[in-house]
Amino acid sequence: MLHSDILIIGAGPAGLMAAIQAKTTAPAATVRILEKGPRPGRKLIVAGSGQCNFTHAGPVDSFLGRFGGGDKAAGDPDDDGQRSPGSAGRFLRPSLYAFPPEDFITWLAERGVPAVLDESNGKYYPASRRSLDVLEVFLAELRRLAVPIELNAAVGQARRDGDAAGGFVVTDTREDFAGELLIICSGGHTYQLTGSAGDGWSLARSLGHNVTEIGPALAPVHVAKFKWVDCAGVSFKRWPIEIRRAGRVVARNRADLLITHTGLSGPAVIDASRWIRPGDEIVVPLGDFGTAQDAESALLELSGRHPKRLVRSLLAELCAADRLADHLCVQLALPADLRASSLDKESRRKLSLALAGSVFPVGSLGGLDEAMASRGGVRLDEIDPKTMASRQLPGLYFAGEVLDVDGDSGGFNIQAAWSTGALAGRSAALAWLSSPENPVPAD
Repeated sequence: MLHSDILIIGAGPAGLMAAIQAKTTAPAATVRILEKGPRPGRKLIVAGSGQCNFTHAGPVDSFLGRFGGGDKAAGDPDDDGQRSPGSAGRFLRPSLYAFPPEDFITWLAERGVPAVLDESNGKYYPASRRSLDVLEVFLAELRRLAVPIELNAAVGQARRDGDAAGGFVVTDTREDFAGELLIICSGGHTYQLTGSAGDGWSLARSLGHNVTEIGPALAPVHVAKFKWVDCAGVSFKRWPIEIRRAGRVVARNRADLLITHTGLSGPAVIDASRWIRPGDEIVVPLGDFGTAQDAESALLELSGRHPKRLVRSLLAELCAADRLADHLCVQLALPADLRASSLDKESRRKLSLALAGSVFPVGSLGGLDEAMASRGGVRLDEIDPKTMASRQLPGLYFAGEVLDVDGDSGGFNIQAAWSTGALAGRSAALAWLSSPENPVPAD
C-alpha cells in the first residue's frame, strides 16, 4: 500500500491545481495524484476546442451570478446580463477571491504562457491558442515539486480507515493507496472519453455525502417542429429570453442568441439549458418589446403614420432583422402586397404576440454525452466554502465539477475549478501542517 500525506483523485484542472498548491504550501508533505486515464489533463486539452479558454474577463463580483447549483438560483439578468448571485455564487465567493482570474493569468505568464483576451466575448486564452501549452505548465510544475501522478488508477472505492497508515484508503484495480487527507477532484459527467464519468459522486456517497440530481448543462437544445429555417444565421446581441413550463416562467436569460438551421443556439440558450426540460417553451421577442401591448402600440403608430406602406416593410422596421419580418408574413399567410391600412385586427394581434414573444417548443436536450458541463453534484451545504473541507468527514475535501456548481459558457467553469482546487489544496496542506507530528516550514 502506497502512503501519501495528501491524496488527490483526478488529474483535471482542479486536481492539478490542488496538488501544486498543497505541495507549495507544505513542501514536506507527500502529495500524490491518482488519475484513472492514461494521461493527465485530458479535459484541459479539449477546453475551448483545444484552444483552452481558461477564464473570463471581469472582476470577481461579475462572476458570482454566472453559476447555477445549490438551493437558490441566481436572480434574473439585468440589461447587461448580470445576475445577483444564488447559492452557488455565494458558495464560490471565498475561493474566487482567494484565487481570482487575474492571479491565474499572472501565474501562467510567470511560467512562460502569456494570455490574450478576445474582446468580442470576454474569453481569455493562451496567446498560442494551444491547450497543450497550459497543460505543460502544470506538468512541469509538478515535476519540479516532485509530485507523482499515478496513471490508469481507476479508483473504485474510498473509505475511512483508522487502522490504516493514513486517514483514508482508496482502491483501484491494481492496489490500495492510503492518505492522511483526501481531495476528490474527479470532475462531473461529460466528455466521458476524458475520464469524467461521475466517479466522484459514487465516492462522495460512499463517504456519507449527498449528491443532487445530475443532468446536462451547457447542452444543445433541440426545438420541436422547427419552422424557422429561413431565418438561419439571424443573430441577436445580448437578447432576452424566457423559459416557460406549463405557462409559468421558470427562468430568464439575456445573452447572445443565434437561429440555426435546426433550432436555437448561442450563450442565451446554451447557458439556460441548466433550467430547460423537454416540453418547455423558449420565448424569444423579435423586437425590443416588453409586452404584446407594446408591440401592438408600435405597429399601430407606424401604420397610422404610413398607411400605404407594405406591412412587411413596417415589420422590418420593428424586428431585429429583415428576415424575421419575411418569416412572420409567410407564417401568418399575409399577402406580399398587403398595405398597413388593410391589416385587420386579428392579424395585427397575432403579429403583436409574435413580435413580443415567439414560442419555440423544446423537443429534447442534448444528453451528458453532448453537454459541455453537468449540473448537480455534491451538496454545497455539506462543504465549508472557506476551505472546501467536508462538513461530514474530517480530512476530506472536494473541488471542481464534482460539486453542485455549473457555470455559464466562456471560461467560468474552468475558473471555478482553478479556484476551488487552489483553496482545497492550500486548506489540506494547512490542516496537515497543523498536526503536531508534522514539520512546520521555517520562515
